[in-house]
Amino acid sequence: MSGRRSKQKGTRRELEFAQLCGGQRRIQELTIPDWLPKQITNGHPSWKVAWAARQNAKQRAWAAAQKAGWTFMPGRVQLTITYVFPVLRTRDHDNLVARSIGIVNGLKKVFFEDDSTDCLTLIVKAEVKPKEKRTVLVLETMPAEPMGAA
Repeated sequence: MSGRRSKQKGTRRELEFAQLCGGQRRIQELTIPDWLPKQITNGHPSWKVAWAARQNAKQRAWAAAQKAGWTFMPGRVQLTITYVFPVLRTRDHDNLVARSIGIVNGLKKVFFEDDSTDCLTLIVKAEVKPKEKRTVLVLETMPAEPMGAA
């Protein structure tokens, strides 16, 4: 072997990404001030309370994204939800994810294809800033997973 490397222009994953997004990584970001979705846990008195909280979050996220001028992103996307809490307290990750269900449902089909693991990577974070309360959403395109990747 001569030690030369192939001058391949990109992997299949990179090429699929370029075809879907014109080669540009797209990022859409918004902040919903003074709002955190209600905590949804198994301890709610009824399914109606949990359903109503998810519906509120769904409508709030959709309306905020519309107002921010978000557009549909084809292919794989990553949604990062950051909750900024006013009080320092340890938060369970599973409860943060449960809190995010309404937000994801409000954005899917309108701003990205689906909430399956084939289409969406979900990242949920919590921060603490005294006297501040807000929800920050960042939606960005991602290269498609290569065929046969595990």
